[in-house]
Amino acid sequence: MQKDNKKIINQFAKLQDESISQEEMDNLSEWANKHYTNKALLDKMQDPDAYKKWLKELEIINKESAWMHINKVVKPQEKRKIYLTLLPYAATVLLALLLSSLVYYTVFYKHTIEQIAVESETIPTRKAELKLSNGNIVLLGSDVGRIKENDGSFINKDSLVVSYIADNNTIEKQTLINEINVLRGNEYQLQLSDGTKVWINSMSSVKFPVQFTGSTREVEINGEVYFEVKHNASKPFIVHTPEYDITVLGTAFNVSCYNDDATLHTTLLEGKVRIKHNNESKETIELVPDQQYVYDKTYHKGKLKNVYASDYVSWVNGYVQFEDETLGQIFRELERWYDIEVHFENEQLKSECYTGLLPRYEKVDIILNMMERVSNVNFEINDKKIIIK
Repeated sequence: MQKDNKKIINQFAKLQDESISQEEMDNLSEWANKHYTNKALLDKMQDPDAYKKWLKELEIINKESAWMHINKVVKPQEKRKIYLTLLPYAATVLLALLLSSLVYYTVFYKHTIEQIAVESETIPTRKAELKLSNGNIVLLGSDVGRIKENDGSFINKDSLVVSYIADNNTIEKQTLINEINVLRGNEYQLQLSDGTKVWINSMSSVKFPVQFTGSTREVEINGEVYFEVKHNASKPFIVHTPEYDITVLGTAFNVSCYNDDATLHTTLLEGKVRIKHNNESKETIELVPDQQYVYDKTYHKGKLKNVYASDYVSWVNGYVQFEDETLGQIFRELERWYDIEVHFENEQLKSECYTGLLPRYEKVDIILNMMERVSNVNFEINDKKIIIK
């Protein structure tokens, strides 16, 4: 993986100085076609306006100072080597100051930079609870096995994903409902009976039929969930959130609707979705790729934004993404993932804004150490309680 990342880095560098060969360009295209997010990142680097904006951001970085920060972080005598996964497609990876310097040296000075992330003993934590139609609870993520539901459907489970296999021979199909609740500090994947793939973030839930028996495919969510919907023009896929419904035919999109967040976000990567509000207005909004609908729960108003959608599904690929977000918002997300309790000693720090992307599967003390070195905040760690000064 490390070798592959370095190869992609070098090809992105050649893409920018126009020295890339056709073979290397074909390799980049092949990499991009592996996932919607990869393609979006390549498109982003080929967008002249986005790239010029990125260069302007680099110009205001004090590169010598930033490089000193990197040297402080990466100490050869430390037992635990520090790495940060790096791709030179944006200036917003890993706390803007740190990554911008890394990207500058990689793309413009062609330094060979190994991955700089944190090599630690941590591994992805994937645990969830599956509530069956009879009310029984099954713990997911601990073993491999098969469960048979009352309608004859089979449920295959392993440490990463639970998959539903419909029983097409059932004479009288029942509408049985299952629900997956992902535990704090975990994530899990689900494959529905129609082939739709679902990624469920920490402290999130999905309620769904074991088999889709009617003229629509409907699920209900809370928290943050990413969908890659299996196309079926005759059977629309509908996602119910606490504030509105999302109708799609076949697409990839992310929904964030945590109860304790002030806003709901729906971000479209591919295809087309239609949002219909549950309130009296019954307002309808349509999204096209790289658009995001942000709904304010306090003021009951929504707005459309043009975004790079791939930035908002980084959690699916193992990162914590934040784009000009306040420290208060960032630590609300970190609380969910790391199962920590955060207290601000100085309330004014909550409103400070940061842009960046952090490795998701590292210990919280490593993440805090990285943030401390490139910001003006200090942290005190007492078991699961974090004091921000």
